[in-house]
Amino acid sequence: MSELIPIAREVAEVAGPLLLQLRRVDPDASVADAVMLAASRSREAFLVSGDRCFEGQRDVLKA
Repeated sequence: MSELIPIAREVAEVAGPLLLQLRRVDPDASVADAVMLAASRSREAFLVSGDRCFEGQRDVLKA
């Protein structure tokens, strides 16, 4: 089930460092990728994606 999650300040603050981490795996990782991962972690949820930048992330399920 999909859910819309508002982007709170806390999510935005976590997204910055996450972007650097994702870009080590895939230089094309976007701010949106980092925000989606930060938002899913804020809800202790899994993110479902096949994007290369998420390889190795414990809470990302490959699509």
